[in-house]
Amino acid sequence: AEYAQKMDVTAVRLGADGVAKQIFLGAREGDIDIDYVKAFIELARRSADVAPN
Repeated sequence: AEYAQKMDVTAVRLGADGVAKQIFLGAREGDIDIDYVKAFIELARRSADVAPN
């Protein structure tokens, strides 16, 4: 992203175990078959499968 070239952006863990979070995704029926939408949803599903409890 453009801002990453202008600023030092670093991911950090908050606390020893990080911060528990849950994200709900929704998509319009007409958008479900768009490749990047399908890829994003699949990535979210895989991430949920490996996320610690």
